[in-house]
Amino acid sequence: MQSRGFRTLAQAENFRTAAREYQRGGPCAQICGAKAKAGVICTQLPLAGEARCLRHAGPDAARRFRERQLAGMETGSVAPDVWARAVANRARNALQWAWRKDPSLPGQTIDLGAHEGAFQDAARVLGVDVGGLYPAQADWLRWRYQRTQRDRTADGAWTRAVGVDL
Repeated sequence: MQSRGFRTLAQAENFRTAAREYQRGGPCAQICGAKAKAGVICTQLPLAGEARCLRHAGPDAARRFRERQLAGMETGSVAPDVWARAVANRARNALQWAWRKDPSLPGQTIDLGAHEGAFQDAARVLGVDVGGLYPAQADWLRWRYQRTQRDRTADGAWTRAVGVDL
């Protein structure tokens, strides 16, 4: 029986054995190699055609990456949902960066959907009116609610987030 794309099973096995050295974590795998603040070397994969990963390549390489991604979406090699997720990530990052200078800017990075009412009620029980908070604070509190009440139940962490950290 043949393995897909290979002439024989032996050829497929030889290919997979040799490819392990070049896979992520292998001795011949490409890595970013940038030295991080903690003194460790970044092991993320470099961008296609670049020497560094998206985090360490800089704004020009990030722009080129975005342009290649858009061109790929237009030609069909990048799925529209992948492009939409990348655009949403960029918008979220831009909003979080802007909030550092002005936390009163409108927007949010998380949508609790049907759980928004339960979030409002949980905050109100602890004495917080979400409508009276800056959008950046309300967004931060929504993320705390998501992590401490929906992803897992950690009532102490939720109480501490509302009562102390907020």
